[in-house]
Amino acid sequence: MHVMKHFFTSILTLFIAGSLFAQERIQLSADQAIELALKNNFSLKAEQAESEAVSARTLSVISPEKTELTFYKEKTPYELPGEAQEIKRLQIAQSFEFPLTTYFRAGAQHALSDAAAFRVIEQKTRVAAAVRKAYAEVLFSRSQAVLLRENLALLQDFAKKSARLAEVGETSPLEALRAKSELAKAENLLEEANAQNGAAENNLCTLLALPLGATLQLTDTLRCDFPVFQIAGLHEIAQSGRGALQSAKQEWLAESRTAQAAWSEVLPEIRLAYFWQSFSPALEPDRTFTGGEITLSLPVWFWFGDRGNIQEKAALSEAAKYAFEDAKRQLETEVRNAALHYTAAVSQLENARKTYLPFAQQAFHAAQKAFAAGSIGYLEFLDSKQAYYEAKLHELEKRLAAESALAELFQAIGKI
Repeated sequence: MHVMKHFFTSILTLFIAGSLFAQERIQLSADQAIELALKNNFSLKAEQAESEAVSARTLSVISPEKTELTFYKEKTPYELPGEAQEIKRLQIAQSFEFPLTTYFRAGAQHALSDAAAFRVIEQKTRVAAAVRKAYAEVLFSRSQAVLLRENLALLQDFAKKSARLAEVGETSPLEALRAKSELAKAENLLEEANAQNGAAENNLCTLLALPLGATLQLTDTLRCDFPVFQIAGLHEIAQSGRGALQSAKQEWLAESRTAQAAWSEVLPEIRLAYFWQSFSPALEPDRTFTGGEITLSLPVWFWFGDRGNIQEKAALSEAAKYAFEDAKRQLETEVRNAALHYTAAVSQLENARKTYLPFAQQAFHAAQKAFAAGSIGYLEFLDSKQAYYEAKLHELEKRLAAESALAELFQAIGKI
């Protein structure tokens, strides 16, 4: 009985500990979230593993063909009846490509390895940009929910007041119905905002490779002030820091080295061999001997398969060159568009923060005083209140848009 009691107590303790662990709040700044994603993100891990696989192929390229080891023995009749001689022979042979061929192939594989490494860098910039956006979306959805809860509380209060005033005839039934309608609308908006917040948090947890439903405590806020960039400077940064461009450049180099290796394949192949042979019985003293050979082999059918291979690799090299040039032009356009989008988003935020929101706030405060003094009706006050809350929500949306545009700009220039 004591054992069973101890067992159930242990199970209960583990359950409580697990529940507490599941409810533990994870504090994260935006930079910490990016660092965690770069460490744990599954798509990035997959890209890194593929890069390691490409890098490992370099060893197989520079490795010579497998060594050939042969051994045989045979018995041959001798001059005298009833006598036979046993011959044993051991041979080791190794083939090598001409050194230039190995050099070019190794160079091509090294370039492919570098291209894969740059693809990892490109993936890191994509993950970092996605985390920046997801982090900002969680902040926005939470701030939006807070704002909508404030709006709902205010509408609930005025709905009660308007209902009482309608009962005693101090306001029209139309105003009471309008108050109820706005209250129902606010409740629906809050439910939608809560669902949006849950989806945003799930998206962020997925990027960070955290369990869905983890409690995240985000220590940063949606910023109001954003840095200013010069387009020319951004383009220079992108030329050296963008992984996609550097990957295209290395792929071009790899195809160029592959074309050179195709030309060098018409050079001789070298084969080295060593053998040892013995005779038993050794009827002559020098019948056991060793030796070796060096063989150079030339491609006999060069004007058929090899010539086609050379032409194919040359064409692929030319295609990779044009792909790199196209990537450069595309990058220039992407950086310029991202900078224009970012500048416009920051400008719209400044307009919302310094013009639209202050005027709407002043109008709302004036309407509050006028409504309390009885100078205006509920419908006029409601319109002013709605304009103010829409201005606050508009300012929040512009802050999110500016954060997203900044994340896209960082991705365009290759900044993690």
